[in-house]
Amino acid sequence: MPELHGLTPGDAGDLEPREDVEGLSLHEVDLGGVDLEGVGLLGCELVSVRSGEVAMPGSHMSEVRLERIEAAAWSAPRCGITAVSAAASRVGALDLHECEIRDLTVEDCRLDWVSLRGARMRDVIVRGCHLGELDLGGATLERIAFEACTVETVRAGRARMRDVDLRGLGIGRIHGAEGMRGAWVSGDQVLDMARDLATQMGIRILD
Repeated sequence: MPELHGLTPGDAGDLEPREDVEGLSLHEVDLGGVDLEGVGLLGCELVSVRSGEVAMPGSHMSEVRLERIEAAAWSAPRCGITAVSAAASRVGALDLHECEIRDLTVEDCRLDWVSLRGARMRDVIVRGCHLGELDLGGATLERIAFEACTVETVRAGRARMRDVDLRGLGIGRIHGAEGMRGAWVSGDQVLDMARDLATQMGIRILD
């Protein structure tokens, strides 16, 4: 978790498109409708943020703490995320496609739909979270771990995985199972996924 000290209280008006801000503490702000394209957050925290739709395309975050975020949709395609923690948050649709993600911790969050298509992720821990649908199509994942998490549907087609630990992830349905090559799963998970795996291999199951 980022160690943040001596932060300056701020509000949404301190954020300008394609500008960096450093050492800012944003509490109980609404970012809906604010132009955040290309904005940079450096050594900042966002706490108790409640918004309808947040759009941050091309943004970047480094040493940032996110806590108690509630948003119907949070869109940040092609963003950069480094040394970020997110906790106790609820987001309906989270779009992080084609992002560069390094050193991310996500805890106690509920995310109904997450797109990481084409993203590059390294050193990520997801703990105590529930995800509705997780789209990893074409993503590259390295040193990723899930602990006490559940996901209803995973789409992993064309994903590339290395040192990815899925043993702490309860998986409902899996599509594109070939993209999970290189991941670690438990024996019980293999049994749970057997029907999906067989179907995708063209095996007919007759009960």
